[in-house]
Amino acid sequence: MDYFQQIFTSGSPDGIALFQMNPSKAPGPDGMSPFFFQKYWDLVGTDIGNAVIHFLTTKSMPHDLNFTHVVLIPKIKEPQDMSHLCPIVLCNVIYKIASKVLANRLKVFLPQIIAPEHSAFVPDRLISDNTLVTSELAHYMHNLR
Repeated sequence: MDYFQQIFTSGSPDGIALFQMNPSKAPGPDGMSPFFFQKYWDLVGTDIGNAVIHFLTTKSMPHDLNFTHVVLIPKIKEPQDMSHLCPIVLCNVIYKIASKVLANRLKVFLPQIIAPEHSAFVPDRLISDNTLVTSELAHYMHNLR
């Protein structure tokens, strides 16, 4: 377990996770969008990196960073019921950076951890591959008769 713990807690985020984000995505509850952090990375990068590493090592995120808003966006001009609304969750950008760092680090190991017959969530594998294999197997079994 120490090996995997080191993978996620060693090193410092270098901004790659932040710059993978769309700068114009919805802002978090604090009103900050990824654009702000991307533009001023030279000023805030060290503090953001320290906050993310602190979260990864302590497994605890300050309440202010772990705070989200659920907002209902109308799909039509005058919504009458819930089906006319689209919910979105506005997460803090630092929370998104920490999540992206975890995802990027885990992405390297997923192909080694996930069995070859599992086809989802791994690059160059499609969930539709299982459907094709099943169809081919059914066709083969049908022709054996």
